[in-house]
Amino acid sequence: MTFLTVDTDEYEASHARRPRGRGRWLFRFGRNGAWLAEPEAAPLNSSYTEATQWARREARTHGYTDIVVCP
Repeated sequence: MTFLTVDTDEYEASHARRPRGRGRWLFRFGRNGAWLAEPEAAPLNSSYTEATQWARREARTHGYTDIVVCP
């Protein structure tokens, strides 16, 4: 099993800080450079840690290779 990293560059550029806390987290998924059309939302009011765990599970389930947290 490979560890999937979550790219936070766009979020950090937009908010001038690393993602943290509880809220409505959106993630964009891709495979080999091709991105899905729409971001997908983690369960409502998730902590950032819970949301990234959800995003990694979704990526593995659907065979995605890239994950980006949306600003």
